[in-house]
Amino acid sequence: MKINSNYRIGFSGDLRDDLGGITWGDISTGLLEDARAPWSFMEGPSDALTIKQLESFDAMLIAAPHVSGDAVLKASNTPSIIARFGVGVDAIDLDACTERGIIVTNTPDGARQPVAQAALALTLATVHHLSAKDLMVRLGNWQEKLLWNGRSLNGAVVGLIGLGNVGTEFARLVTVFDVTLQAYDPYQKPEVFAEVGAARSGLEELLRTSDVIVVFTPLTSETHHLLNGSNIGMIKHGAYLVNISRGEVIEHGALVRALKERRLAGAGLDVFEVEPLPITDPLINMPNVVLAPHALSWTDEMARGNGGSAIRAILDVRDGYQPKFVVNRAVLSHPRTAHLRPREEKAVTATAPVTAETSTVTHALQA
Repeated sequence: MKINSNYRIGFSGDLRDDLGGITWGDISTGLLEDARAPWSFMEGPSDALTIKQLESFDAMLIAAPHVSGDAVLKASNTPSIIARFGVGVDAIDLDACTERGIIVTNTPDGARQPVAQAALALTLATVHHLSAKDLMVRLGNWQEKLLWNGRSLNGAVVGLIGLGNVGTEFARLVTVFDVTLQAYDPYQKPEVFAEVGAARSGLEELLRTSDVIVVFTPLTSETHHLLNGSNIGMIKHGAYLVNISRGEVIEHGALVRALKERRLAGAGLDVFEVEPLPITDPLINMPNVVLAPHALSWTDEMARGNGGSAIRAILDVRDGYQPKFVVNRAVLSHPRTAHLRPREEKAVTATAPVTAETSTVTHALQA
């Protein structure tokens, strides 16, 4: 295969540390070296892609920058692919990218296990009141131990909101405890519920009957404030709520009220409706709330997995193949992508087999 040595690959500036290295450490850039694919950091702002940045690269690997429709539509030329380092794509104007023939990919394979493990860690920390007990030791208030008895997962009904990529992995992990699993996901196939041993439930039923509720759904127009003032009051008294997805899925004010009114015994939150969470927010001083800065799943495994997945997508497009995890599937009908061959064709000629797995982030509730 003839290698396109002029293919320009840019990494978003938020991936660069103060010494010119990569903030995440090892993100599998060795794949680019093996493929003789040079790359560089994008110059300029790192909070949102600029027209100049879009015009300067054939492929982009981005973490945090927003991708606005205005910039995408005004750029005289655009990259062939924007590979997101992570799963969420709510900061990318997918319609504009599709219109310009830009493939947008994400990395559900890289995020699956790290996020599921983070969700389990946050769940255990929440039901065991880890924040309150940590504070007891720091303040010397050991006499308060009996005020913060936890809730065992053994025998608990655990309700999952979203049974997609991460939700199914979490279900596999949590089954080491003697839990009863139920899940709300109106789009997921019945066989997936059966495979993970979860009963299919309606949202209201799940809220009323779960001892622990864990939210996995990505943020879309459908899931914005999925949990709100109208239904949070339905949650079983004394239940625990964990959110590892996006803060805007839960109406913040309604969540705070449910905690103040003791309807919720506790909450574990890695995401918030406003980030960073203001230090004046009521959640800050609630000892029954475990807080993390939208980074609980950030591990060495996450770095390598997300980086490797995004880089493989870029190399696929460079080499004339459809990447595995295309988010805006309609773009594959665009004239600009007509030359890309399906991955199955690559599997026939490649020296190593290529899995034809597709992204499980296919609808509003699967993350």
